[in-house]
Amino acid sequence: MRRNLLAVLAPVLLGAAIFAAPTLAPVAFAQDANRPSVESAADAAKLRSVRNLKQLALAAQNFYDRHMSLPARCSVDANGKPLHSWRVFLLPYIEQNELYKQIRLDEPWDSEWNRQFHSKAPELFRRPGSSDPGCVYSCVVDKTAALQPAKEPGSQLGFRLGAFIDGTMNTVLFVERKEPVCWMDPNADLTLDEFLATVANAPDAVPAVFLDGRAALLPKSSEPSVLKAYVTRAGGEVVPQPPVAPPAAPANVNAKLAVQRMRSVQNLKQLVLATHNFLDSNGGAFPARCTVDANGKPLHSWRVLLLPFIDEGGLYKQIRLDEPWDSEHNRQFHSKAPAIFRRPGSSDPGCVYSCVVDKNAALQPATKPGVKTGVRIAAFTDGVANTVLFVERKEPVCWMDPNADLTLDEFLATVAEGSVYRDATVVGMCDGRAQTLSSAAKPEVLKAYVTRAGGETNF
Repeated sequence: MRRNLLAVLAPVLLGAAIFAAPTLAPVAFAQDANRPSVESAADAAKLRSVRNLKQLALAAQNFYDRHMSLPARCSVDANGKPLHSWRVFLLPYIEQNELYKQIRLDEPWDSEWNRQFHSKAPELFRRPGSSDPGCVYSCVVDKTAALQPAKEPGSQLGFRLGAFIDGTMNTVLFVERKEPVCWMDPNADLTLDEFLATVANAPDAVPAVFLDGRAALLPKSSEPSVLKAYVTRAGGEVVPQPPVAPPAAPANVNAKLAVQRMRSVQNLKQLVLATHNFLDSNGGAFPARCTVDANGKPLHSWRVLLLPFIDEGGLYKQIRLDEPWDSEHNRQFHSKAPAIFRRPGSSDPGCVYSCVVDKNAALQPATKPGVKTGVRIAAFTDGVANTVLFVERKEPVCWMDPNADLTLDEFLATVAEGSVYRDATVVGMCDGRAQTLSSAAKPEVLKAYVTRAGGETNF
């Protein structure tokens, strides 16, 4: 079986070659299982389980898009006693709305009425290839985990994305368990110790899905400290990353540039976090790439829209948003670019972070005057982990210029030239992750990273 598992993971490890000098933590990190090869019935079942988990994560993202919150781990009654599981709340998002309507949410999951649905678990919750009607997918029960009980009776809501400061890529959402349970039971999830034991006692690896929608295999040899770090949403741990993590500087990059690059990585992480906070405050929508006037002409950049979320609310209030970015009044702010937009270690006041201008990219222009929002998170069917949000550019531009972003061709050229780091370009992904793209990356792979719903296979 070990040979089969390695075959499952091999395409992913080979795909890491598009990134510059990745730092790997063998058997300690969750390895992506998007495109496994299948050599046995067990591997086939594992692949189907991975797909089930990805569908469940997408359902959770669609729940978020509707409610501006992740689902609660369970609803509660007036005494705080659990009533219904997160699985029930996801029913309308897995094409099970009719079943959802029949359940009495104001009664316990095991009331006389609700017990009739215990044997009607949707197929998505069952173990692939098994006749057992029980559910095999759980979240992790821990005060630091992704899903938490509702705070008040009648609510199905949990955390907003802004609470995940460790990054959505670094937080486990659901995991396959060994023993099936009743899908409606709000108490049938894994404690942290049970989660650790599930991985440790697995034949080889346990399918899981992260909050960003990335399905993964957690090897049984994973260190408990790493698994615990993956459970926390805001623990601040240093988590060993998959092959797409920010790599150490190669030998041909001098020490000054290496420090500069790591500071740029931090800038991009902060900008993506600011974008998530914008999303939380604006109905689940990303900022527009630019605002527009009545004629559709660009007025202001996404950088201006993020000011309140990077502690620059004072500057934001001074800008006249109903006037163009280069109006007589607004020109006075051209030289006042916040430090987060500038190249680390450089005295140039220009901005070095751009989005990519493309009809399939993450940020799109506002659709009408007065609108500051663009694409909603549910539109990222490729997964937020697979979509570039911001990129460090080589030549600085005015931070307020709504036209100063990279076209797709300019983005490809920037990566091919290696930006200022000779062999790699720093980018921020929509899930909050910063990484470097190798100058040797193939254009078709880079184009796949630009699209939010292209359906391409990135690895």
